[in-house]
Amino acid sequence: MDRELLLKGKVIVISGGTKGIGRSLALACAAAGAGVAIGGRDKQAAASILQNIRNAGGRGIFVPTDLRR
Repeated sequence: MDRELLLKGKVIVISGGTKGIGRSLALACAAAGAGVAIGGRDKQAAASILQNIRNAGGRGIFVPTDLRR
């Protein structure tokens, strides 16, 4: 099944979504049609990712999150 059909209209929540694998996953899910909620500590990195998502026509939000607490 096409990945766009699987993710279109869904919302994906990604903790640690501002760097590394989480960042790549957030961008890929958004490109496949999912809305993305990114949790993380780095507000500047999140702003950059969200801008990329929105420029590509996707939807995303950032929720400041620190899973150490």
